[in-house]
Order: sequence, then structure tokens, then C-alpha cells
Amino acid sequence: MIIHCGKELGNILDRVQSDLKIAIGERVVRGLDIHSNFDVFVSFYGSQRAEATAGFNKEGPFIEINTLPLILKEGKNWERAEVADAMYYFDIVRDFYDVNDDRKILNTIKKPLVTLRKFEKSLRDERIFERYKDLLMKRGRTYDSYKKIAFNNAKRMREILERAIPNIEKKVSNDGIPSLRHELDHIDFFGSKLHKDFETLSHISSELKKRLEIKGEKSLSKEYASVNDLLLQKMSEVAPLRETRALFFTHSKLVETEKPNLEEQKRKVIGSFMRYVETVFPESILDKIVSKYWAENKMDRETSNYLFWTVNLQRGCPDSHRYTAHPEKVDFDIANQILYMELPLWKARFAANGQRAADAYAQAFSEEPKRLNKTKVAESFEKALEICKGQ
Repeated sequence: MIIHCGKELGNILDRVQSDLKIAIGERVVRGLDIHSNFDVFVSFYGSQRAEATAGFNKEGPFIEINTLPLILKEGKNWERAEVADAMYYFDIVRDFYDVNDDRKILNTIKKPLVTLRKFEKSLRDERIFERYKDLLMKRGRTYDSYKKIAFNNAKRMREILERAIPNIEKKVSNDGIPSLRHELDHIDFFGSKLHKDFETLSHISSELKKRLEIKGEKSLSKEYASVNDLLLQKMSEVAPLRETRALFFTHSKLVETEKPNLEEQKRKVIGSFMRYVETVFPESILDKIVSKYWAENKMDRETSNYLFWTVNLQRGCPDSHRYTAHPEKVDFDIANQILYMELPLWKARFAANGQRAADAYAQAFSEEPKRLNKTKVAESFEKALEICKGQ
């Protein structure tokens, strides 16, 4: 395990190491498996407006600690507003580069002209560069407008981060990183057969999407839609299993002074998961549904933009800034079918599976937490629940 931390946030490194050690120790006491090979990235702001996230890339699993969200609700009104502005800037520039790289965004803030020129040189193929600019334009914001935002706001962002760092250090010193326990459980879950199958499909979908959007290989649209259909079915089972399990760590104390009330914990877990259903999953669900309509030649760019704009507004996500739609050009028959028929059905499936997963995990935590280790070999959602229940 390697902890990656830039010098800007170096003063919180010791506390991160300490909290990580405690979280690992808790899993030892509970008899739960620990994935030994993962990295930790300490950044200003990765994504999802979350204090920490767990992910999986070609190097393996990782945890990213996002320090700006830690202080989003701290300090005076103007300080909170500055943090929100900085996160918005990170979102915009990340979207512009189409890569989740905190260091690349920091380089843009420190040396905007040099970093932007280097980025443009990396797009040497003129055809791909034009398709890239066209993709941004179709969402409703031009390449040049992204570039201007990245460049013109760099100096202000440097000043905001300089003021934010002492507040981050104080917050972490006082409260630590409570969400590490949640994310550490995700790292273990990534080793399960169900998640590995899900990641394989996700990778295939991602590569097909890249070829469609950047290289313009339209012949792949039906294959992309077919993969996404399978992926959405997998996601409706894997996401509830992954998230409800980790939420039991969110809603439990590290040191219990008395026997925990698992029914009360389960109630909180289900409540938190339902918020995920409304705020975390909808855009990903929509992406899979929309690909089917593109493959059937029933989708157009204005309708697609309207759908993503609407869903992101509904879930309170700043990603709505990506999309501009003109209502007079939207196919509302298709849009309403997706928004009020198909999307709610999928959300209901996620919610129902989350309820069932929480019930099964509560039983495992109550009777024998080590059962969670055995779920790694489960080949289906139903089998994972049976293992948790000791069946």
C-alpha cells in the first residue's frame, strides 16, 4: 500500500496514516478480510462531492480522500462559498480534460498556460481533436469556453486553495477521516466475483463509448447498448450489495460501549441507501437507458442533453452545467417515457435490492460477521444473500 499525497496537503499525512491503521485494525477484530494491495490518494477534490471514494483502475483498487468536501460546511458563509467555487472549478476542468486527475488540475491552477498548451499538444490527431471539440459543443459548452474558464480562474483558485489548506488541516486534526472505514470495506468488496464480473463489463462499455464518441464508430451503437443493458442489470445487484454493506460501517461506532442496536443501524443504512438511489445512481442508470434509444435511432442530441440536464438538476449535481438543451427541439414523448417510466422502474429495482441486502447484512453482523468474507465466491445476488444469512 502506498499513500500518495502532494506537498500541499503533506501536514495531514500522519493523521491519514493513523486513521487508516485504526480502520484496518477494526477489520482484524471483526474477522473481516483486508485487501493488502491498494493505494490511497490524498487530493483536494476528486469527484462525486464525497469526502472519500473507492475505485478500481488498471493498477488495482484505490481510495481517494477528497479534502475540500471535508470543509464544505465549515467556517463563515464566504469561506463555504469559496470552497464550493473551487469544487465547481475542479468539476469543470476535470470535464474539460475528460480525466479524473487532481494533479493535472492543480498544474492548471499553478501554470495554466503551460498546462493547457501541453494538453493541446497531446491531441495531435486533428480528426480526434475536432471530434473532441464537437463532443463538448454537443453538450452545450464550447471547447474555447472550457479553456477560458480553466485559464481565467486559475489565479483566484490558487488564492482560494491557499486559504483552504489551514482549514483542511484543522478539520482533519480534529475529526480525522471517518469515511475511511466505509471505503476500506469497498476495497475488500472489489475482490468478490460479482464485482470483478461487473468491472469487466464496465471496462467493455467504457471502451465502446470512447470509440463511439471520440472516434465516431457509429456501427458499434447496438453492441454498446447491448453491453449497457447487461451492465445495468449487474449494477442493480452489485451496487446495493456494495453500498449497504459499507454503510453499516458508516452507521456504527468504531468503539462500541454497549451492544449495538442492529435494527436501528439497518434503518439508517436503508435510509442512506435510498438517498444514493435518488442522488448517486440516476445519471449512470440514465446513461445506459439512453444508449438503447441511440441504437434504435430514437434519440437526438437535444433530447439527450435535456435528459441529462434534468436528472442532474433533480439529484442536485453540478454536472448539469455540462448540458444545454432547447425545449422546442426536445422529443418529449421519448424524454417523458424515460424520465417517468423507465428510470423510476430501475430506481425501484435498486431500492428493493438495497432493502434485501441490508436485511441480509444485518443478520450477518448480528450472528457471524465473517460470513461477509464468504460472499466473495458468490456467483449471483441471491447466493450472496443466502451466504449472509448462513444458509
